[in-house]
Parts: sequence; structure tokens; C-alpha cells
Amino acid sequence: MKELYRGLSQWLGGKPSQHSLPALGGREIDVLKVLWQHGELSAQEVLTFFAHEQLSLSTMQSTLERLFRKNMLTRYKQGRSYRYAPALSQSTVVSRLMGEIANQLGNGESQVIVSGFMSYIEGQASKEEAKKLSHLLPSHEEKDD
Repeated sequence: MKELYRGLSQWLGGKPSQHSLPALGGREIDVLKVLWQHGELSAQEVLTFFAHEQLSLSTMQSTLERLFRKNMLTRYKQGRSYRYAPALSQSTVVSRLMGEIANQLGNGESQVIVSGFMSYIEGQASKEEAKKLSHLLPSHEEKDD
């Protein structure tokens, strides 16, 4: 666990991103998750993932339009409809959110993020998951200067 902490500290050592994210509603986040998982889709195709909510096509189109105007999606016209794709990767969004949290709650100090993340991992993640996470971090060998 200490290796994970050290790796996160070094990884987050730079300044948090200056690009803040727009406020996102629950449905907007759910739509982003669908697009991150399935890639480029039309409004009709996205709607199929929300069949249990009985949303109308116009409601889904409005949600996609809001996400596009917030620069969270790209789109292009195909025939009479648009195809949408995420403008940012899921990891980029998470990284920016972490930077915003560090700025707002920790005066921009990455230690706040690392400490909070480590508390989450220790309380929520299995040992296997913690091990997988430690392998995701870039390795940093300590240098003798």
C-alpha cells in the first residue's frame, strides 16, 4: 500500500489541471458512461440503454445537446441525425475532477487527493484491486542525488 501511495504522490505531483469541468447532472453522467463504453452513437442508440427509464427521444436529444454545448461531446451529422462521441476520455474527466477537488478543498495540494484516495482504497478496494491499481501507476525509482 505504501508503494501505491508513493506512486500516486509522484504521479499527482504536478499542478492540477486548470481546465474545469461544467456541472453535470445525473442523466448527463449516465449518458457519458454509455458513450465511454460503447463509443460513437446516435440519440436513438443511446436511448436504447435507458429503456427502463421510459425516456422520449426528444429528452435524450436534449441531454446530448446539453453535453455538446458543455464541450463534453463531439458530433457530426449523418443523414438526418447526429452521431455523438465523448470529447474527453473518462480518465481525463476523473483527473480534472481530482484537480478541482484538490484546488477547492486542499488549496491545490495533491496530498489531499492522495490521502483521500488512499482512504477510499483501504476502505473499499480488495487487496487484488489495490494491487492492480499499483500496477497502473508509472514506476518511479528513487534517485540518490
